[in-house]
Amino acid sequence: MIDKISWFINASPVPMVCHDADTILMANSAYSALTAISDFKKIDFKKWLTDTIKAGKNLNDLILAMADGSDVSVDVEAKTRGVLRNWLIVSKVTPGEFFRNGRLTSFQDVSIVQTKKAYWDLHVRMSMATTLLEKEIRVRREAEKKLNEMQQAMLVNAHQAGMSEIATGVLHNVGNVLNSANVGLEIIIQSIDKSEISSLYKANGLLKKNRSRLADFLTKDPKGEKLIDFYLELGEAMKSEFQGLKIESRGLMEKLQLIKGIVNSQQEYAKGRAEFKESVSLVELAESALLMQANALARHEIKVIKKFSEPSAVLVQKTKFMHVLLNLIKNAKEAMDTRECTEKVLTLEIGQINERNIFLKMSDTGQGISKENLSKVFNHGFTTKKTGHGFGLHFCANAATEMDAKISVSSEGLGHGSSFTIIFDGGHGPR
Repeated sequence: MIDKISWFINASPVPMVCHDADTILMANSAYSALTAISDFKKIDFKKWLTDTIKAGKNLNDLILAMADGSDVSVDVEAKTRGVLRNWLIVSKVTPGEFFRNGRLTSFQDVSIVQTKKAYWDLHVRMSMATTLLEKEIRVRREAEKKLNEMQQAMLVNAHQAGMSEIATGVLHNVGNVLNSANVGLEIIIQSIDKSEISSLYKANGLLKKNRSRLADFLTKDPKGEKLIDFYLELGEAMKSEFQGLKIESRGLMEKLQLIKGIVNSQQEYAKGRAEFKESVSLVELAESALLMQANALARHEIKVIKKFSEPSAVLVQKTKFMHVLLNLIKNAKEAMDTRECTEKVLTLEIGQINERNIFLKMSDTGQGISKENLSKVFNHGFTTKKTGHGFGLHFCANAATEMDAKISVSSEGLGHGSSFTIIFDGGHGPR
């Protein structure tokens, strides 16, 4: 709350001060420019008001409102730096957590000189905001281009290596990441489509239309009187938009890095070199995988339950094992995407079995697996899905074997969900 109010005061082109009965506690640069006062804390604020504002009923109303702790808005004439100005003074009580017994008072110059300056300051800021938004759009388009280029590069590498099964597994995993990336791109596009930038263009259109009578428009026309507040509120809205775009863009870059890792892994395998293994925390990898699938899980209304302890670290090929997790999460999501599944719950457990062995178990409340199919789920090409290819779980089984781990599946039958368990030899010391 304090940070938001402080940001609002400092960013505002309208002179503002936060004060108690007699002392200024905070003031922005616009107030300094208006008054030529640099050391605010040394002046008596109430005396400054009475000396500056032309005496009259409105001045008395302002002083009385400040004394009894009520909000007030008055029009006055005041002389600062030798210039007589018409001010709209708005004084409100601040929240207790910001300044106890404090007030926020603004001095809006409603004369033509200050109105024009405020407009052009806001125009410059909004132009900068528009430039930043256009930059985010370019980043998104470059990300799309890189995704397509990497997919093509993997196809070429797979064929050159002459390993069709490896290529199939690689493309399957890339497809999973691309699906997740597409969700992020859709969110960015939706954010751009709903952007307040169109409102900015409309507001600027009103100003251009009334440029010849700007003072009257901003002070007497009902639409014009609301524009300054509109521009201030627009700044907050666009800041929120930029934060959302940054988060989604960062997510896209992480997915690009993951795809790059797949390509590098396949290239090393094709050259006959073993992929580098590293000691990692299963909890950290699981959290990352869930984060990457968070949008899809939320869209399918799947509740996630995490039962994590902090076991010893495990030695794995990090990129490959991340795809094992993504494949298992995707399988669980699809298993629960049926009319028969009324309660959609994905449970992920991580813990220590004994001094050396660590387990990861992923369970869902989906359609389950029949007894006759339990022994086939890891076979290459086996699938019960109409649009499936039977590559994902086969990849998981091969990856687990390469990392000296064991993967197994269990289910009580159709309609009773299923569980996949991976057991690691974790004798690599604690994290």
